[in-house]
Amino acid sequence: MNDEYQCDKLANNQQSSISGLDKQPLNVLLIEDNAFDAERFTAVLNQTHYAGSEVICCETITTANKILQNEHFNIIFLDLSLKDSDISQTLGQIKAMAVYAPVIVSSANDEKKIIREIPGLGAEDCLPKVDLNCALLERMISYAMDRWCLRRDLHRTNQRLTNILCGTGMGTWEWNVGTGAIALDTSFAYILGYQLEELLSFTLDEWKQQIHPDDHSKSKELLDGHFSESSEYYDCEMRLRHKDGHWVWVLTRGKLVSRIKNIQPEWMVGTLLDITKRKKDEETLNIIQLVYQNSCEAIMVTDRTNSIVATNPMFTKLTGYTLEEVKGKNPNILNSGRQNKRFYREMWKVIVESGKWEGEIWNRKKNGDEYVEWLSIDTIFDANGAVQYRVAQFSDITEKKFADSLIWKQANFDLLTNLPNRRLFADRLEQAIKSLDRSEFQIALFLIDLDHFKEINDALGHHVGDELLVKVSERIKSCLRASDTVARLGGDEFTVILSQLESSAMVENIAQNIIDTLAMPFEMDREKINVSASIGITLCPDDGMTRAELLKNADQAMYAVKKNGRSGYSFFTPSMHEAAIKRRKLIQMMREALSRDQFMTFFQPILELQSGKICKAEALLRWETAEYGFVSPSSFIPIAEKTGAIHELGDWIFKQSADEVVHCQETLTPDFQISVNMSPIQFLDGSKTRSRWKDYLNSKNSNKGIVVEITEGLLLKANVSVYEKFQSFREYGIEVAIDDFGTGYSSLSYLKKFKIHYVKIDRSFIHNLAQSDEDLALCEAIVVMAHKLGLKVVAEGIETKQQRDLLLKMGCDYGQGFLFAKPMPRDEFRAFIAGGENPAIAAAAADVNRITTDDA
Repeated sequence: MNDEYQCDKLANNQQSSISGLDKQPLNVLLIEDNAFDAERFTAVLNQTHYAGSEVICCETITTANKILQNEHFNIIFLDLSLKDSDISQTLGQIKAMAVYAPVIVSSANDEKKIIREIPGLGAEDCLPKVDLNCALLERMISYAMDRWCLRRDLHRTNQRLTNILCGTGMGTWEWNVGTGAIALDTSFAYILGYQLEELLSFTLDEWKQQIHPDDHSKSKELLDGHFSESSEYYDCEMRLRHKDGHWVWVLTRGKLVSRIKNIQPEWMVGTLLDITKRKKDEETLNIIQLVYQNSCEAIMVTDRTNSIVATNPMFTKLTGYTLEEVKGKNPNILNSGRQNKRFYREMWKVIVESGKWEGEIWNRKKNGDEYVEWLSIDTIFDANGAVQYRVAQFSDITEKKFADSLIWKQANFDLLTNLPNRRLFADRLEQAIKSLDRSEFQIALFLIDLDHFKEINDALGHHVGDELLVKVSERIKSCLRASDTVARLGGDEFTVILSQLESSAMVENIAQNIIDTLAMPFEMDREKINVSASIGITLCPDDGMTRAELLKNADQAMYAVKKNGRSGYSFFTPSMHEAAIKRRKLIQMMREALSRDQFMTFFQPILELQSGKICKAEALLRWETAEYGFVSPSSFIPIAEKTGAIHELGDWIFKQSADEVVHCQETLTPDFQISVNMSPIQFLDGSKTRSRWKDYLNSKNSNKGIVVEITEGLLLKANVSVYEKFQSFREYGIEVAIDDFGTGYSSLSYLKKFKIHYVKIDRSFIHNLAQSDEDLALCEAIVVMAHKLGLKVVAEGIETKQQRDLLLKMGCDYGQGFLFAKPMPRDEFRAFIAGGENPAIAAAAADVNRITTDDA
């Protein structure tokens, strides 16, 4: 670094010598072992334009090397006949030590051979001592320094060009078109994975083989065009084979620099650049552009100031705006005004925090039409994490929403009266039942039947009958609260669901109001028609906890009204007092049964439908009393939940199941599982349950054999206790199943959130599987949805082979029902699953084999 800096400094001082003007004193090193010759040289030098130059003289090459380590000189004179070195070694050492200064050798001999060899050894010139004079010395110094400076500048220029090419990653090549001779650099070889010597040994045919077959004609065409002067440069993108066999995209650019007799192409020079990454990027960009231009969704790109910078053709097709019309504008030009400022604040809060947002939004087209779109927004950040662009993709879902709404309405509403139909009524009643939080509130179900409607319909015609039904529905609605539901089951039958009732008195008031309102004449086709109604009333939970029970009870109460003269209402229970006495008695009997261990656990096998093998069972609580016989769980479970006894009952059946699953895993299969129903009360208030279950499972080593069944409604009321319970289940190896799936409102997101393992299709869908296309489609949808989420499906209530076959064909995993086995006590269950004596199971397995064979 110091030598180069000094060289530059001295070279700047030598500019006058290059021009031949303004000679100035020099720093001269004279290596001469003859004192007389040294004095003579100094004297002659002082007679030249370089008079006053400082001359340092030494007699040996060793001394010169020491001087050169500390001093810098403009020029060096070297005697050829030094005693401690020969000419080649002497010059080599001096040039290595003084790369910045020209060297002139001097000799007392007139040896032409030596003089001819001087330039090749690195010296600028040779000074004969016998001819030494002022003019010769002055001219030789000037020429030597001029030539040295020119070579130095050329070397620097070449080095600078080499550095530039290295910085760009380019290789260079030279090609003699006539002889085929080629010169390459290491960068060229590196691009293709070769050593330079390997490429230089290639023949012309080998070079042709390096070019991709599809690029031969293009390369030749461009080369011929350049040779014919049709193009100023040869500029070609092509593929060359890498040493390891893969193809490298390169850009080679060249120019013909000489011709033989100005006609035949001779030398050509050029560069080679690896553009493989660029080609891949271009391919990716082309694909992105293709998707962008042909997307079926509108795409809009905004910059960091939220100004529109790009749109695709679908944007124009959907909104009516061209890019030129919206470029630079804010996307709020599409604002329909349907969303308020709060909506947009919340939307932008999510975008700023997460970089994403998606949802439905109403916007307005250029022609003023409003439409609803599904909008997804993503943010692109720069290298510093700042917003660079935001990309909005949206599609018009107006027609889809209208169609979905129409389909849903047709499926859930009566076309004549616009009231909820039987399906929606059933759903709302189920939800009303499940919404009871064991408080003092009740639900009342009305079943309303118009008296003598058939006679009116037959006498006045169906159009009058239909109009009458519409007006009846309007009058019933006018008697109810906004939170209540009135539905038309079909014909002249209506139902009413009253929720959140504090007393039966409110029920009676509403019922009487309906009776009185319907009793007023109806103006129909210029006639007055008088209509009365019979209303059967049932209460929940007093009269039952299932939809079927309540409907049956309400129907019996309604016919009791008709039997007693019509036009009135009646509660299902003749005496509410008797029912209350029975409930109190059951509570007392339950406490005694718990203390005396009078409850029983029954087990109902669950089969793998594909193989017909028993792999699971459901544990079911049974209670037999001397007075009432077997008491239905639907009767005593609500009482146990209300009194708190459900915790003790739940722990008891859990222990029974844990014991049984250990037995089954030891005697049948290690993967055997037993399902246990768990009340929502145990989830919502069961802090002690977790530790008791954990200790018991650890003591029995029955982990991964217990499945807890819960209802969909529990997921909607999930609190901290529920979250902790699910977490503890995962820790204990307990799996979770959703019971009665399809009858509630649970969101699919809950299935993922709570890591559910199984869903159990409710028996109400299985019952009509062969007769109802709707139930069949719903079951198929549940199976497909569950499998997409990684869940297994269990079908409950299978009673016929036809039901089993349909479930098997749709891919249902497990089955449970009377077709296979009824719930049975423990000892009978153990004998049943032991195998060999289960004709029902054997037949089921044979049928499964038949079905799968037929399908195959």
